[in-house]
Amino acid sequence: MKSQPPDVFLELKEKLQSAKKSNSNLLVYTFAGSGCTHYLKELARQDKELTYINNPGISLGKYNLLDLPLGDAVLYTKLIDVKQKYLLTISSGIDFYSPTVREIISHSYLNFPLRAGSSEDIKDMLVRFTDKNDSQTVQLIMRLSGGIPKLAKYLIVHNGEFNENDNTYLTLINSISSSISDYNPTDLRSLSLTDENGNFLSELLGKYAKRAVEIKINFDLSFEEKGIVSKEKLTSVESKIIKKMLDNGGKISKEEVSDIKWGMGKYDQFSDQAINKQMRRLSQKFKIFSIKTIPKVGFEFQ
Repeated sequence: MKSQPPDVFLELKEKLQSAKKSNSNLLVYTFAGSGCTHYLKELARQDKELTYINNPGISLGKYNLLDLPLGDAVLYTKLIDVKQKYLLTISSGIDFYSPTVREIISHSYLNFPLRAGSSEDIKDMLVRFTDKNDSQTVQLIMRLSGGIPKLAKYLIVHNGEFNENDNTYLTLINSISSSISDYNPTDLRSLSLTDENGNFLSELLGKYAKRAVEIKINFDLSFEEKGIVSKEKLTSVESKIIKKMLDNGGKISKEEVSDIKWGMGKYDQFSDQAINKQMRRLSQKFKIFSIKTIPKVGFEFQ
């Protein structure tokens, strides 16, 4: 069975053609494991007007695909003259929101989220790597990988199985998790990594990301997210709620919030609205993480 190009590749190709036609720069934001490098190389193979640049020694062409660390890519953008244009790839949330990229975006007329793939893309990968077309396997790979190409490929090669002690798997899932950790909820959805409720579409990534909540509360009730000190401070009640959530794998029930806030056994004396208000105020103090409501149950970090 002949394989078809992934939908996201065709969308990227169309966006790049529009950028070329309008003589515009294009900024592509994505994440580790998205297949971006593979797609850019294929675009350059198909279109000889494109110059793929993945190391600082390559000369600029008419339209340049910059697949480089941010610092090297920025140096290239400063060398480009008025007759030259570029596609710049950003593969992490921390780079995407940096002042440097914010400045570049102001000069880029087109942006494109290189998102995770669909079930059809996973089906095509399964055919390409195994010559099989098994709908149950496609559903399993899609559920575990969320359509993330590199993670899906790992699972296909390993017959839908994974080993949390396998260094290859750990390196891959950590790389993906680190690259997306600073993206805000809206951008995570645009990358097809989460649903409208903020849940990861990849069961494996969601499981790993929950373990990766890095919040440290200091003695003066200041706190850090992934080593970054927040400008906000916590109340004593808020610090106890966070510590309880961290001890509970990132989750807390409404009853537990009530016990901390108002005392043991007083849950029935206060409305869900009061509890939700408490947790909304707390969630607003975070920049990297947030607190999601689990209807009728409680709350969890995301």
